[in-house]
Amino acid sequence: MLDIENIRQLVENKRYQVKLHALQHALKEGFGEKDIVAAILSGRIIETYQERQRVLICGQATTETQEMNIEPDLKPPFCSEHHIPMVWGETDFTYAEDGVEVVVRHIPAWVCPHGDDAAFPPGVTDELIETIRELIAVAKRTQAQRPSLSQQEYLVKVMALP
Repeated sequence: MLDIENIRQLVENKRYQVKLHALQHALKEGFGEKDIVAAILSGRIIETYQERQRVLICGQATTETQEMNIEPDLKPPFCSEHHIPMVWGETDFTYAEDGVEVVVRHIPAWVCPHGDDAAFPPGVTDELIETIRELIAVAKRTQAQRPSLSQQEYLVKVMALP
């Protein structure tokens, strides 16, 4: 059974993942992973979805910073579509806003071997949100400064240093 104290314990021990659906909401609505964590730690369950073993929590977000460790949880999450354990790997994420599309590739995540479902370990979500917001801001500035180039496609590739 899912209760708020058990969920808080899992979050405090960094035994959680952030799913793609939550990442989309975070980008659209302007919050991050730290806000999700704060809402869980301060919140209460307002709806329970027994058949999906999920709950909806309402809580207060925060502006405090927390140190996050980017490592996979030892117990993989289950794919909500296929009901099988996810595997540790990489995924791509696409986000579009106001005519600008950003694609981030090779993100460390739990991924479903049979579908598009992915879940991010603690720390990855905020890094991804910050990166996407920065890239969108640059693209929007370029559109505003060079309207004749607005229909152009640019590819930005960032590679890790050896």
